[in-house]
Amino acid sequence: MPKTPEPRWEQDILYAMVPGTERNLLADLWLPPKGVEPSGLAYLYIHGGYYQIGEKGIAFPPLFTNLPSFRHLASQGHVVMDIGYRLVDETDIFGMTGDVKRAIAWMKENADRYGVDPDRIVLAGASSGGNLALLAAYSPGIGALTPTDFQGVDTSVRGVVSYYGVHDLTAFYALGGDQELFHKLIGGNLEDIPERYRLASPINLVDENAPDTYLFQGLHDQPHLVEAARNLAHILQEKGIPAVLVELPQTEHAFDMLLPHISPPAHSALYDLDRFLGLMVTKLLKN
Repeated sequence: MPKTPEPRWEQDILYAMVPGTERNLLADLWLPPKGVEPSGLAYLYIHGGYYQIGEKGIAFPPLFTNLPSFRHLASQGHVVMDIGYRLVDETDIFGMTGDVKRAIAWMKENADRYGVDPDRIVLAGASSGGNLALLAAYSPGIGALTPTDFQGVDTSVRGVVSYYGVHDLTAFYALGGDQELFHKLIGGNLEDIPERYRLASPINLVDENAPDTYLFQGLHDQPHLVEAARNLAHILQEKGIPAVLVELPQTEHAFDMLLPHISPPAHSALYDLDRFLGLMVTKLLKN
């Protein structure tokens, strides 16, 4: 990756407190370096970890890290918000999606402070984080995926990016996914609560109001993820939503985090991401 100016960094920003508890939800902010003109766009990132592990700022440099991409995006003038959220030991998938929406609302409330246009917010996530990013992006008006204290709050976004995300939990369950995890995540068996599984699958939530969508998928990843990404892209395009699926040959899961400084697919994806985010800015300027 090219060398970039050192960004400004704010760590452990309190973006919400879970109602009725003392549980703080924290995020790290990567801000444009001094002398770099702000783009007005905020990039909110949700880490992966199979809904069970991980935290904001996850990195085991130099082998496994996402931090170089954050530095690069900040050098382009974007504000990066690396979101910490509750995992399955504390909540289910609906609570996790609610945490993401709390982060969106916080960024909109603090947009002026960080030079962000509240209409230029892009969600992004990897693996399980891609699932959460898409759920939040496709459900601004769905009560079951919105915290009760945020009903009526604007959590819409301009665009959404999924890196090898889980797009169809119903299909994943049917293929023999981790049953114990699914029980914690969704609340029971697919046979008993099919509607909850349907609601937790972004592929079922697409409508004409869905934001522009960019999907990255390695072709040596799990076959059900590849198939679901193709199905989601097809549904989006059928409904007239601007959407692109980038299929990366000979590429595994978590390709963007493993040795990103020298990884060809990581570089390719970052190149595409740059242009997608640029489009999210220029389309609004033209409007």
